[in-house]
Amino acid sequence: MWKRAIKHEEQIDDREEIETAAFVRQLSNATFCNLDSRRIVSLTSQVRVDGKDTELHLPMLDFALSASSHNDTVAIEMLDELSLSGNLYRSGRSYHYFGATPVPTTVLTSILARAQLLGPLVDHRWISHQLINNRCALRVSTDTTRHTQAHVLVATTLDAVN
Repeated sequence: MWKRAIKHEEQIDDREEIETAAFVRQLSNATFCNLDSRRIVSLTSQVRVDGKDTELHLPMLDFALSASSHNDTVAIEMLDELSLSGNLYRSGRSYHYFGATPVPTTVLTSILARAQLLGPLVDHRWISHQLINNRCALRVSTDTTRHTQAHVLVATTLDAVN
């Protein structure tokens, strides 16, 4: 059992760089909905910002909270406690957070490490895999069997990270 727990396989078959406006348009047009059950579309944290030479990332979190109106509040409070800005979505059975402000890799690592201290409220195994990869990735697609519910915006937080 422990061997399976520490197994890490980065499975990225196809990576495509896409401008923000095009991605948001595809997301709004349900381009990533009802895919074959073996096809997953994920957003990665790496971003390119004009005029910046350092590698930047949008902070992301995968929560382990069951989606409910009570836990909407809990997840928002956790983001506030971590001083994170961005969008919180119900991702079907739980929550996904997508940051609004790009940060350097060192700051992303610090955010993930602090979030991991929240134990059972976040997906700590997901965080460990992101730390190993030095970047984050979260599913944005739905499929016909496992992830059938589209992401639903729960909250947009105030900008608290520089």
